[in-house]
Amino acid sequence: MSSDREEDVNGRLAAHAARQTPGSPAHRRDALAGLALLAVTLAVYAPVIAGGFVWDDHVFLVDNPLIHAPDGLWRFWFTTEPTDYFPVTSSLLWFEWRLFGQSAAGYHLVNVLLHALSAVLVWRVLRKLNAPGAWAAGVLFAVHPVNVATAGWITEHKNTVSLAFFLAAVLVFLDYDADRTAPPRAPAAAPPADPPRALRRDWLALALFVLALLSKTSVVMGPFVLLGCLGWRHGRLTRAQARDVLPFFAASLALGLVTVWFQYNNAIAHETARTDGFLSRLAVAGAAVWFYLGKAVLPHDLSFIYPRWPLPATQAAAFLPVAALTAAAVVLVLLRNKGAKPLLFGLGGYALMLLPVLGFFDMYFMQFALVADHWQYPALPGVIALGTGSFAAVLQRRRAPAAVGWLVLLVVGGALGLLSRERAVILADEETLWRDTLSKNPAAWMPENNLGVLLLKRGRYEEAAAHCSNAIRIKPDYWLAHYNAGNVFLEWNKPERAVEHYARALAIKPDNPAALNNLAYATDKLGREEEAVRLYSAAVRLHPFYATAHSNLGDIMVRRDRIEQAIYHYSQVIRVNPNDAEAHIALAVCLLELAKREEEGGQRDGAAGNPQDPAEH
Repeated sequence: MSSDREEDVNGRLAAHAARQTPGSPAHRRDALAGLALLAVTLAVYAPVIAGGFVWDDHVFLVDNPLIHAPDGLWRFWFTTEPTDYFPVTSSLLWFEWRLFGQSAAGYHLVNVLLHALSAVLVWRVLRKLNAPGAWAAGVLFAVHPVNVATAGWITEHKNTVSLAFFLAAVLVFLDYDADRTAPPRAPAAAPPADPPRALRRDWLALALFVLALLSKTSVVMGPFVLLGCLGWRHGRLTRAQARDVLPFFAASLALGLVTVWFQYNNAIAHETARTDGFLSRLAVAGAAVWFYLGKAVLPHDLSFIYPRWPLPATQAAAFLPVAALTAAAVVLVLLRNKGAKPLLFGLGGYALMLLPVLGFFDMYFMQFALVADHWQYPALPGVIALGTGSFAAVLQRRRAPAAVGWLVLLVVGGALGLLSRERAVILADEETLWRDTLSKNPAAWMPENNLGVLLLKRGRYEEAAAHCSNAIRIKPDYWLAHYNAGNVFLEWNKPERAVEHYARALAIKPDNPAALNNLAYATDKLGREEEAVRLYSAAVRLHPFYATAHSNLGDIMVRRDRIEQAIYHYSQVIRVNPNDAEAHIALAVCLLELAKREEEGGQRDGAAGNPQDPAEH
């Protein structure tokens, strides 16, 4: 791009900034536009704000011991205990737990407000880039149905926090770039002193980007987006501009590697997400990009868990999607100076932001599906900006009345908003969510299992057993479905069937203390007390601080009149759960009984062996 054009762009930016002084008409219009985006988002997501917790909201938040722990903040930041290393998001939820407790509405509201903030930031970033249709892009991002899987799901605080920080980083970086490339001041004006390095906006942008990565590394490809923004604004990249982005690449690499370590060692651990090789993953990645683009353009038949594609054989036909994608990229690069620049910027940024979730690295969710709506959340602004910008540019060239653009936005935005509200109603209730998923993906074993667990909690044992059985039929080696089927039959007072399923669960996953504990409980109900003691002892050997198993062992020791051993086990329960009232009562009763026996000079305990060694029980 010529220097004349650069000065023209910078001049327009300076003039625009001058018009944005607080209290000016333009400033008031912007404030109203931002409030309108907030109002639209809240209107669309009202059903989910009144909804409850779904799926791993329980593991990630409600039942997460680190969320409840007073030292949870330290452990989120400085230990490897969390499933993923997203300490900013986890810290936010730690504080929210102290505000909202087990009331889901507060978390939902925060998540929707974060999504609204990202919609506002999409608009502001695009306007910084002088892209037409910027506010319309913010509206469509706010109401797009694909985003319901993120904005309506508490666990996806990870996505909403991360994208908000990332867009803020882009915005600040663009301001820094505008200042750096602004035309020189008039000679009469005294040059301002350089600000301290710590206060420079490039470092502020980097800090915001690091916070985005520490929220979730879904924005790990963000530095490429920054390069694209610079290329869009200036027409070419200089070495100085590339150097400005290098620290962002370094942050992405470092925290990306941390995420991979946590994903493989904690999130996936002993599970298997995928077994295919690189060529198969390449073929799936090409198909996934087209799948995501299709859902972005025509968001119909959305599902929480899509059918898991069969992993392709490496024949030539399997690579047609990735070949088409490569050909499209080559054509756009070659034609970038002949009108294809917006397509290259929008679609290129979209594909790059999708790269981390295309399957080259294993992710826990890939056990269930190879694509997911919440995975394209940080990429979606690119394709939306392309659509709104292209349409607005056509209207400008044809000198169409502004009313035409507003009418189209009303129709398209209204249709998308209605679809999103429909999805929000589905996501607001866990039973509705799983039934909707199964209606679109009958082979999904995880929703069958989760629906069984939900119905068990509601005392609908026969239905719960049927859904757990469906999960086992679809995936016979799904240990969790066997475990939950055992729970159903145990609650249903059918211990024989419960024992059968717990045994199958342990055959698949032998090191699971919960399955051992529940098998012991069912075995005890069948009158096989000695076997139950052996199983409980195995559970506490696997997990020495497993309070439930210690409590159950304490009950059996009381029944056997082995008071000292019961005292030991109840003490272990209290050590783990100091607020367990039942354990305190049981321990007090045992201590009173022991004191009574000592006073009467009776035998303290009929058991031989060390009472503090669970292996002896």
